[in-house]
Amino acid sequence: ADFTREAVEDIAHKLEKADLTYTNLTRTRLVGTEPGEGLLDRANLSTDNLSRTHLSGAWLYKATLHGANLHRARLVCANLREAYYNAQTIWPKGFDSEAAGAVAG
Repeated sequence: ADFTREAVEDIAHKLEKADLTYTNLTRTRLVGTEPGEGLLDRANLSTDNLSRTHLSGAWLYKATLHGANLHRARLVCANLREAYYNAQTIWPKGFDSEAAGAVAG
């Protein structure tokens, strides 16, 4: 299904543990939202502003994070296995993306 950016932001604000698997969220502003343990497997989060977003426990398996701003995002127990990032991806200070399972590419 096709969603407007505003509709996806509204869903993200309202639904904890939402299933957004395969959803294209490119350039979506999710600052300060709490998708919590939501499913974001294979979601495209490229160039998204995820600063201060609560992603603890979220499933980001094979998600695309190219250019995503994750500064100050909460990533405790987030599944980042095989999530793709690039040099423009901004991680929280001290966060070890490779130890979390993310891969450059």
